Amino acid sequence: MTKLTIGPGRLSFPAIFEPQSADMGGKYGLTILLPPDFDLKPLHEALEAVATEKWGADKAKWPKKMNGPKQVIRDAAEKQYAGYTPGWRFISLKSKQQPGIVNASLEPVTDVKEAYPGRWVRVTARAYAYDNVLKGVGFALQNIQLLQHDTAFSGAGRAEDDFDSFAEELGAASTNSDWNE
Repeated sequence: MTKLTIGPGRLSFPAIFEPQSADMGGKYGLTILLPPDFDLKPLHEALEAVATEKWGADKAKWPKKMNGPKQVIRDAAEKQYAGYTPGWRFISLKSKQQPGIVNASLEPVTDVKEAYPGRWVRVTARAYAYDNVLKGVGFALQNIQLLQHDTAFSGAGRAEDDFDSFAEELGAASTNSDWNE
């Protein structure tokens, strides 16, 4: 299937430098939140195409309880997490392999702190169909491009945004016992 570029959107639940714990699936992954004006049509078409390839053109013959496009591209309002705003959509993507991660200038990113929930991203993904105990379609995470910074979903923000540079020498004041009480 063709590789798709999804985004820009906001990053949520990143497990992209280390895989999730084994009890959470042991895979790399993230969720991308897409703004209300994002064109979802190519994503729906890609999911429909892999389902048709797997189970045929007659949708009546598709598995009855399969996870289809509506379970893959979901309404953010159904969750009560920071950043999950009505009108936005979200998609969770996973991979057994660690995705490549670059910044807007296409330079590799290795600093975990750069990939925080709330930052704008684009991802590449491949649609696939699965037929195990569960049946359905989904998107496999390929690569990630970190874009502009934004307010972190944690609400704490970035330390470098909270302070001005402070080069003043504290000298003797730093040993003042009043500061240690």
